[in-house]
Amino acid sequence: MEQEEIDEEARKQRKRKIDAGEDTREGTAEPSHLERKDDSKKDTEQEEDVKMSCMVTCPLYQVPKGTCIWDGDLRDLKKHVTGTHTDILRTGWLLSCNSLQSKVLLILYNEEIFLYYKCCDMKQGMMYVAVQQAGITNSKYRYRVEFFALEAGVRNITYSFRTHSTRESIQDIFDTRRCVALDVDRLKPFIINNELHMTVKLNEINSRGRSDVAKGKCPTGDDSNVYSEQGKSDSEAEEKELEMSSTVTCPMSKIPQQMCFWVGMAAKLEEHVVNTHADVSWRGPVVGYNSLNADALLILFNKEIFLYHRYISKSGIMYVTVQKVGMTNQKYTYTMEATATDKETDMVTFNFRIKMITEPFKDVFHSRKCVVISADQLKLLIKNKELNMLLRISVHEGRVSDVTEADSSIGHDSTISPKKEPRDSDIETEFDRNFLSTCPLLKIAGRRCAWVGTVGKLEQHVIQTHAEIVRRHPFFSCSAAEDNVLLILLHKEVFLYCRHISDTGMYAIVQKVGITNREYTCRVVLVSVDNWNILTFGFPVSQISKPFQELLDAGKCLAINKEHLEQFTLNDKIGMFVAIKVVTDGRLAVAGEERKSVGTSHQRRKREAPQDSDSTIICPVSKIPERRCNWVGTLDSLRLHFTCEHWGIYRSGPIFRCGSFQNKVLLILFNQEVFLYYKHVTHTGIVYAVVQQVGVTNKEFKYTIKLRAEDETVENITFSFKTEKTSEPLEIIFDARRCMAMTDESLIPFVVKHELNMTVKISETDAHGDRPTVVTKGVNMGKKKKMRPHQEEKAGSVAKGDVKTTSAVTCPLLKIPQYSCDWAGSLEDLEAHVIRDHASILEQSYEFECGALEHKVLLILLNKEIFLYCKYTSPGGVTYVIVQQVGVTREKYRYAVSLCGDQHTDHIMFEFDVNEIAEPLGKAFESGKCLAIRRERLQPYIRGDWLVMVVKIQKVLTRAQTEGTHMNSAVTCPLLKVSEHFCTWVGKLGNLEEHVEDEHGDVLSRGCTFGCDSLTNKALLVLAYDEIFLYYKYISQISVMYVIVQQVGLTNRKYGYAVELNANNDEDDIVRDFNAYKITEPFGPTFNYRTCMVIPIDNLGPYIENGKLAMSVGIHEIHYSAKDTVESEPDESEPDDSEADESESDVDFDGKEDERLNRSTRKF
Repeated sequence: MEQEEIDEEARKQRKRKIDAGEDTREGTAEPSHLERKDDSKKDTEQEEDVKMSCMVTCPLYQVPKGTCIWDGDLRDLKKHVTGTHTDILRTGWLLSCNSLQSKVLLILYNEEIFLYYKCCDMKQGMMYVAVQQAGITNSKYRYRVEFFALEAGVRNITYSFRTHSTRESIQDIFDTRRCVALDVDRLKPFIINNELHMTVKLNEINSRGRSDVAKGKCPTGDDSNVYSEQGKSDSEAEEKELEMSSTVTCPMSKIPQQMCFWVGMAAKLEEHVVNTHADVSWRGPVVGYNSLNADALLILFNKEIFLYHRYISKSGIMYVTVQKVGMTNQKYTYTMEATATDKETDMVTFNFRIKMITEPFKDVFHSRKCVVISADQLKLLIKNKELNMLLRISVHEGRVSDVTEADSSIGHDSTISPKKEPRDSDIETEFDRNFLSTCPLLKIAGRRCAWVGTVGKLEQHVIQTHAEIVRRHPFFSCSAAEDNVLLILLHKEVFLYCRHISDTGMYAIVQKVGITNREYTCRVVLVSVDNWNILTFGFPVSQISKPFQELLDAGKCLAINKEHLEQFTLNDKIGMFVAIKVVTDGRLAVAGEERKSVGTSHQRRKREAPQDSDSTIICPVSKIPERRCNWVGTLDSLRLHFTCEHWGIYRSGPIFRCGSFQNKVLLILFNQEVFLYYKHVTHTGIVYAVVQQVGVTNKEFKYTIKLRAEDETVENITFSFKTEKTSEPLEIIFDARRCMAMTDESLIPFVVKHELNMTVKISETDAHGDRPTVVTKGVNMGKKKKMRPHQEEKAGSVAKGDVKTTSAVTCPLLKIPQYSCDWAGSLEDLEAHVIRDHASILEQSYEFECGALEHKVLLILLNKEIFLYCKYTSPGGVTYVIVQQVGVTREKYRYAVSLCGDQHTDHIMFEFDVNEIAEPLGKAFESGKCLAIRRERLQPYIRGDWLVMVVKIQKVLTRAQTEGTHMNSAVTCPLLKVSEHFCTWVGKLGNLEEHVEDEHGDVLSRGCTFGCDSLTNKALLVLAYDEIFLYYKYISQISVMYVIVQQVGLTNRKYGYAVELNANNDEDDIVRDFNAYKITEPFGPTFNYRTCMVIPIDNLGPYIENGKLAMSVGIHEIHYSAKDTVESEPDESEPDDSEADESESDVDFDGKEDERLNRSTRKF
């Protein structure tokens, strides 16, 4: 027994040395790599001798139950095998093994030693067959396993694999299914009289990468009959680079409609394209060239010139191809994404290699090696005479598949040179489209599917047979509290999602078939019943060959016990969401997960790539209970989602104030990164403030929170933390105090005029690695010394007054090519120049319409400030809208762009900061500091040749201007005025919102826009703009309907509300605008003076459909300029007695409002 242990230990030591590349013989040293590299004159025999002297073990060492521990030189392996293992030694290239038990054989063929191993794993119900090669010769082999069925109607099954080295673990080959792996049940048609009808054939791979059997030759025949023609070398197969001095023609010479006869040197071609074909040229790899009339485009990208050509035949078939001139020898591919207009998710993707421009279009179209779309399919892609298509050009990075064809009749083209193996052995290989595969449901006991076919037909089988469990989106919900199985089709890959719920808990697993060589990660989000506790799990998506139990043991799936699962379950529903994401940087990571660099090099961090723009992500606001958002999309569309859905909490800039003592949420865009700011006040009086980053880039940021006290005896406090990713739960950050955490009592010294004097600043960190939390106390400069009146006036003029008007400036139109005004002068004379020379494009209103579909430039004169408005439409169909200010004053402004829809289209508003005019327009367009919207998105807002768009410029108010009412003042509930509710609550103004949410949630509405379709009395409490409004619709006894909105007065800002009635036809639509007065104003005088919506019930007929009133209400903030204050000042005179005594039944409602009450009408 002791001797066996000694032998076993010796065998392990020798194995470790061999795996490490060490030679166990004394006095012998392997030549170094440098020595072998320098000695380039060694012949083939010497090189083979070096290989034959390496140390190897017996191939039977790989077999789990093998007992042979022999090791020695590779040249002695054959002698050892033929002398010691004659009982299991076979010769020849054909082998028949009919046993149903596990079998091990050694094969001698062509002076090479092979290990054949058939393993029957009865626990898993699987049979594996693999052949390994010892490597005595330099030849490469493959083995072909064929199962024969004697019954009629049953087809034979053939597998073909490349032989792997005996140094590779046989168990790893089994686990990764790089061998024959069949369920035992699949073998029943091939078993007759307890014998398995199976043959194994070995054949050598010739110089062209094709096997002799695939060629139809016998492996034992004459070598001269096997591929006498040698393949081309890689250097010959590469496309040659053009000499810059060589003569070329213009690519447009191939286009009949735009024939160009230019001939010149290759170095001058780009200059010719830019100067002569600027209208049909494009820079960049992404092209949205959607016009049906355009058939050619020249693309400049990566020092290469491409010709994009689209041709529609007489039968309506469209062909699209891209060719390159060949300025470099870099290889490229192009991807065409075609999206149907009726379904946004119905997208077709084409991918082809870019060929040289010398290849005729006719040959390309006939070979179908390009985008080909039939006439019927083309109709689905056309909307408003434009194609919904997108072109992407990328550098070609080809990878060689390690899995070969399954049919002997399929082989490599004789004109293709042999491909090189990938250098990285860890690269996951891609399936051959003809390789046999089983249905993923084969491993699911309740839904076992015995389908077998090629990988290319797997997706078709899944769609036709299992359509009820097929999903096509990377994000899906699994709410049913029961076992669930889904098949997901995504990125040409097939995924299996399996969830099992038992008495002890729940586990969920996502696996992939492996059609492509991409790596994926899975993210599972569990949301508790109270929407506060959110758990996020991330794990890699494994190959489908991995057993479920192995993933459970390794922790590579979701596993949660029953006790924890109960908090996420309500009424047999689980708050569970699953997202699948592509891993692009070679590491498994969830969207939003923090990625740490290896090492501390600054250059390495700069080389790290950001997340994929097409990766799937959920809205960061989804983790905020009071603002739950279920949006899911890509990083590219995240910013657009913010501007459309969360524009009220969307900020751009790294510095902002947050003085509220209530929960607050903000979304910040800074330095191409998106941040989530959240202030949470608990019921115990603890105030938390945290900033998290979404992870659009791999940059690292920190945020600083400064608390400043008004009293000079109190020291200021500064908090500094590292921004964590949004995947980190908030409760974990709060509990670990990795954010600002202070009690409300400790914040009292920092309250100035009933507002917390707190500033948050986000900045990018320079050094790498985690930083400790920093809390500092600074010196408080205290209150400023009281100034005399003339000093205060002087200081105020410096802080808020104009800048130096004697500084030299140029005309804002200097940066617009079609104007290029070269005027220069002092800032004081700029206004006179604008009025005198550019009166045709001058606007003097803070709100104006710009409906022109073409480029538009305006100068706006407002509050002594001069603004430049520019609307530009790029050749790719993207419309940019921007407003910049000259800087005559120090006031800050924002501008809002509103797209006004109809009854079928929602109203959209975008809001941005007005930047200085010194910033170039091109840089502003790329930075996202202005509106950028595609033509397809604008289509619903175009009426004929007019775009319904309104631009509004407004001043950014200071804290003193927006200061609200004293929060400790006593108020009553707004519903005290409504007899249907009559709430007698009395308390502080600061506690009113909490009372409304707790006691009147059934009549609570959030947002500035809401509908009210009932025909009875209705009251609502509305939370919008940090204000509380009371909406009341009252129908009197004489059949007159009144609609009124009043504000409680949390702030001193003024608000208005618009009431819209939508008729069956657009001509009778009614929109009325009113002021929202304070809630202290009684209903009676408001109804009598008609300062609200008043309409008889008899006139509501056109607006009632199916018993519901088509009415909506929108609340908006009112900003008065000096001009508007004079013109729209409300008439404070008492109404005439005749008007006051007018009966409600005598209301004149002919579509016109009293001009005294309504001087402005706006759609919302």
